[in-house]
Amino acid sequence: MKKRSHGEMGFISFLCCLAYSVSYLARLNYAASLVEIQRALAISKGQAGLPVTGSFLAYGVGQLACGYLGDKVSPRKVIFGGLLGTAGCNLLVALFPRIEAITVIWCINGFFQSMLWPPLVRIMAESLDEAWYRKCSVLVSLSSSLGTVAVYIFVPVCFGNWGWQAAFLVPALLGAGVAFYWGYHTKALGICTAGQSQGGGRAGGRKVPPLRELLQEVPILPILLAIVLMGTLRDGITTWMPAYLMDNFGTDTQSSVLMTAVIPVFSIFSTLLASLLYYRLHNELFTAAWLFGGSLLACICLLLAHGSYAAACIALMMLATGCMYGINLMLISHLPKYFARLGMAATISGLLNAFTYVGSSLSAYCFGRVAEKSGWNGVIGIWLVFSAAGAVALFGSMGKWRKFSEKID
Repeated sequence: MKKRSHGEMGFISFLCCLAYSVSYLARLNYAASLVEIQRALAISKGQAGLPVTGSFLAYGVGQLACGYLGDKVSPRKVIFGGLLGTAGCNLLVALFPRIEAITVIWCINGFFQSMLWPPLVRIMAESLDEAWYRKCSVLVSLSSSLGTVAVYIFVPVCFGNWGWQAAFLVPALLGAGVAFYWGYHTKALGICTAGQSQGGGRAGGRKVPPLRELLQEVPILPILLAIVLMGTLRDGITTWMPAYLMDNFGTDTQSSVLMTAVIPVFSIFSTLLASLLYYRLHNELFTAAWLFGGSLLACICLLLAHGSYAAACIALMMLATGCMYGINLMLISHLPKYFARLGMAATISGLLNAFTYVGSSLSAYCFGRVAEKSGWNGVIGIWLVFSAAGAVALFGSMGKWRKFSEKID
């Protein structure tokens, strides 16, 4: 790794945060606009959820491809292409306001979005030292939360002043601007200009085992299951909270979406608390398991309080989703660093993040259908079971993970 000053590493961290926060503006704006688009286009909840489902599936598949690509070619160029592509997709959604066109465009947007995270992890791993990597992983998580807050504040403003199409035009312009800003500065800094060897080669003087052999030493199946459950809960609660508030408490569209902004606000504190918890427990899986336990408790209380007090229900949803953001930090941001020493940071990051969006894609469509067929009690019951399953999966795997992480260090 090239020796860099603290100033350079700080600026690289800023660039990573900027790119990732803007990508969230251009990714979550449809989910934030879902209820208003459903009303404006006179379509069902299931139809309105299809673009989110398709986008998440495309994102998940793209993570696998772009994770591998991010270790083989210049990751800064991959990120530039992803930002520019997602800006173009947002522009097209504003120009073609039909659900059939939006569904196709948003699936393509999902793939462009998948070009960002795995290469970003490689850049962080190769351009930053250990201390700055840990710091940057938290900052990037916080920036995604800030991007989410911005979406859920900005989108209702669009509804009231310019129409829902403006919620796509502005992220399109920002995405294009940040793409060129990113391209200029990362080229000037000489960040990750080429690919690297992996899979039986050497990385940093260390023999790299084949991926299949490497994953046998890791409790990969429980980790992937937990990641699917985390993605389902995190994005499912955030996506459907406006509809929940409208159906149960009679709030209007603007107010429902605006109240959803409290989730990512709380997730900022959740990410910081999860980081502090990790420094006490020193085990990513153990930390994530406790956070699933926190979500389980929140879902039990939500089931009991369902339909009674809006403020209590919002607070409990906020707590459950905040726990998911902490789990995301542990499993998606921290784990790939161990594989960076073997030249596999982007590949493993892509694999892990792909499964996040397997869960996300299930939540977007399925929770809408469950709400229509069985009501919101049925949806909350699923959230409760998923939280319990995640805790069990990770509590049973933390010993094997500790053995692997100590060996790779």
